[in-house]
Amino acid sequence: MSIERLGKEIKDPATGEVLRRITQPIGQIQITEVNPKFSLGRVISGTKFNVGDVAKPLPQFRILMVLELGGGMVLVPLLLYLLK
Repeated sequence: MSIERLGKEIKDPATGEVLRRITQPIGQIQITEVNPKFSLGRVISGTKFNVGDVAKPLPQFRILMVLELGGGMVLVPLLLYLLK
């Protein structure tokens, strides 16, 4: 999975609705364990991942958010599933 830093928002000028957020790749991870409320992974490349960075998955996965819990960081699945 590609870990990406959120950047500039592209908004609809009439409604103010966020249409897209530009991201910048900062590293890669491999998911090693999936649990009902979080997932664990190992860093393949990159450092200094921050709370709020997103993991852009391979086509068969959905987005994960990086959250800070008890001094560490975990990946929390948001609609994580395999497409069949």
